[in-house]
Amino acid sequence: MKKKEDIIIDPSEFLRDDIVDSTSAQGKVWKYLKGLSEDPGFQRKIRQIRKKHNLPPDGISEVLKLRSEATGQEFVKLPEHLSETDFTKETAQFTKELGLSLFWSEAIQYYITYNQWFDFWSFGGLVRVDDLNEYINGPFLYGGDEEGDLDYVKTILEEHPIAITISPYASLRDILDFLKRTYKTHIEPLQNEYKNAEIKLGKMRKRNASVHARNQFIYENKHLASKKLMALINDEFGELLDYTYINKIISDEEKKRK
Repeated sequence: MKKKEDIIIDPSEFLRDDIVDSTSAQGKVWKYLKGLSEDPGFQRKIRQIRKKHNLPPDGISEVLKLRSEATGQEFVKLPEHLSETDFTKETAQFTKELGLSLFWSEAIQYYITYNQWFDFWSFGGLVRVDDLNEYINGPFLYGGDEEGDLDYVKTILEEHPIAITISPYASLRDILDFLKRTYKTHIEPLQNEYKNAEIKLGKMRKRNASVHARNQFIYENKHLASKKLMALINDEFGELLDYTYINKIISDEEKKRK
């Protein structure tokens, strides 16, 4: 049984950036996504999309993988039947409704499919570094033509509408001093203009990972007799819960899945 909440580490880490991933800005988005896992409204939407696209109500239990002939690495993949639907377009729109840029839609797609967050590639968090000259001189990642380059820039600006441009001659001290002195007067007012009060990004309450794992375990074993379930919970998590509390947890978990 997984002890690290529901985060899966995939062996293909070629898109990871350990420095970016260690920042609080990156971690805040992951906390937001994991917090959404406990939100009944989010779960209802997820189950609606699964039903529409012929996926099990709780996602596919066995992760489908594709092995690279060149490197031998395994990559998580989506079921083939989804390529014949508007699944990608629909999840992209849902991602935008969550206050995230298109870069995060792939994470949403895999969660919908497998009911797990796959932490094996970097999406940029709330702060990113870009070479602005690439936007002028392109083509780059989404490029190849001017329209593709423009779509790429728009995608970035959806999540990062405020820019702080830095000269190559500015030192770390210069940058930190500028941020410290101007955040309240110049940066925060702009952030407030773009904020959507309905988006909970940055406001999610941190939940103990072991509590999430325990509740998931209880729900998955709700069919067991009460005494046996109590004993299993005690063995797995070192907690002795009474029948009333266990039934409340099962009820709460069922509400999230309706």
